[in-house]
Amino acid sequence: MNNEHGFVLLMTVLIMFLLSGLILHQSKLLVTEREFTNNYREWVIMDTLLQRGREEVATLILQDHDGTLLISENVTENGTIQYDIVPLENDQAHVTLKVKTSGGNDRMGTFTIDLKTGVVSDWREGKVVS
Repeated sequence: MNNEHGFVLLMTVLIMFLLSGLILHQSKLLVTEREFTNNYREWVIMDTLLQRGREEVATLILQDHDGTLLISENVTENGTIQYDIVPLENDQAHVTLKVKTSGGNDRMGTFTIDLKTGVVSDWREGKVVS
């Protein structure tokens, strides 16, 4: 007993250091996981807005017989959908969709649509709007 010279204090400090590191690591994991979940949620919302915009534009184009529908914006509970329709040859149109979530994230998609049948082709997405 006389020869310990602070062994208990050294072990206590070491154990406290390890526990503090473990707590710090777990809190960093929690923050990272929360950020990942928020980013994934925003990505799903952007994808849903793009798909919803594609369906709405296809429906509107089939209903618009005089060709006056060129630019419009639709505000939803999750964000906004903007579309720009450029008529092409052979009864087709090129549509550009830009969506912005309520969280502030932007995404863009483009496609070509047949004005008579409403068939969508050449769907491209993923360009981040700056």
